[in-house]
Amino acid sequence: MRYVSLITHTHTAKAVLAVFCLMVISITSTAQTISINSSFNADNEIYPFSQVDSITGLYVIGHITLYSDTSLVRIVLVDENNIKYMVYETYPLIATSMNFDITNICDETCFLNEITPVSLIIYVRQASVTLQSITYLTQFVENADSLSYQSKRLNDTLKVQNMSSNIADKGWNWVAGHTPLVKMTYEEKTNQYGDYYNLQGFDYYIEGIYNYISQYQNERSVSNIVEHYDWRNRHGANINEAGNIYYGGLYGWITPFFDGQGSCGSCTAFGITALIESMTNLYFNRQYQLDLSEMDVWCGCSGICFGMGSGIKPSTALGYVINHGIVNEECYKYEPPCSTSNSICSNPDIRITIDGYKTVNNYNNFDSIKSQLIRYGPLAQWLLDVNLNHEMLLIGYRYDTETNATVWIYKDSYYNFREMIISSTDVMHQTHAVTQGSNFGMHQLIGNDYDRNCRDYDQDGYYNWGV
Repeated sequence: MRYVSLITHTHTAKAVLAVFCLMVISITSTAQTISINSSFNADNEIYPFSQVDSITGLYVIGHITLYSDTSLVRIVLVDENNIKYMVYETYPLIATSMNFDITNICDETCFLNEITPVSLIIYVRQASVTLQSITYLTQFVENADSLSYQSKRLNDTLKVQNMSSNIADKGWNWVAGHTPLVKMTYEEKTNQYGDYYNLQGFDYYIEGIYNYISQYQNERSVSNIVEHYDWRNRHGANINEAGNIYYGGLYGWITPFFDGQGSCGSCTAFGITALIESMTNLYFNRQYQLDLSEMDVWCGCSGICFGMGSGIKPSTALGYVINHGIVNEECYKYEPPCSTSNSICSNPDIRITIDGYKTVNNYNNFDSIKSQLIRYGPLAQWLLDVNLNHEMLLIGYRYDTETNATVWIYKDSYYNFREMIISSTDVMHQTHAVTQGSNFGMHQLIGNDYDRNCRDYDQDGYYNWGV
């Protein structure tokens, strides 16, 4: 199936953005220009604001050259409170050329609420940027925060337009659009992905097969594993028909989307929680579809749940669940953004414990991941590369005839399933499976513990449960 992205209201967005530019121009009686005239081909920080008090807007003039598909240029304004604002960013997927001028460009800095600037950080990856000058405004702007957000969102719309055009030109089969990640400010994204993130459109992904371009490449080999496997449809668990004892809803053995992580660095908590929710269904051979507490995993083992934080390691999260278990969502609710007045309840309805976990080795071989996904059930996978740092639940894969590649299927923490082509197993930094043993249990603290549903449904003489 070929996806087609229809970007509507593009001309309207450009027209409204032009109005914003006119608003900026209308107050340029207070505009002042600082000459820079410097070129950068590596990261740098400059301090051109020694004679500047407060500003209400900032934009730049310069020239950009991008050298590869993974190039990146980002210019960031830092204020006296160490708050960061994106002045401008570009990479091939949102650019209309690989060599171009930028004139009076601003992203999150078109309207500012009288901030005191300190520095500009220039991030450069496989690119060069000549920064000719910066212009700043000092005249007070009413509702600056609201206007800044509106101008950012209009810039986002233009990025979606350019990205959609480039995706079509490359013959890729995925759709870009406005997602919760796109709506985040630069400051919010850095709390989740760090200052050096280069997501290559990952944050704009809505549906289809996302092509992740890695610095690593594996040679393709003939696979001896079944071409398609998906834990959503095993034993027909996603088919709603009379007499289907395995039916668990649209996603079968995989639990539905209860929460989204928002702008917190809590993807590991979501990935591990989704893993244990789904493995509970499989282990007990029943469709409990529990909504477990990401907050319990995140706060219980990280101690940073009341701040933005940068996340936790999967092994740390799994170790916490082994030692403490994980309670139901109602006992400890997740409430982004990254602060809450909630605390864990004293009498949870349910606490899930696990026997242990196994680190799955990929042996530089995609077939190893496939076979262990089939053997152990859904896998929590930490994708880590120069441009990506994210935990998701790996639930399946399929062979795509159009691209002649394996498409990996993930449950993400942003209310969607994500299909990705990954060029190297090196990106699959760590993969974890839950092991099943005597300590795996679902404990109802008031009443009896749950037991496994051990049945011979196909009447072949073998009684089983779990994976």
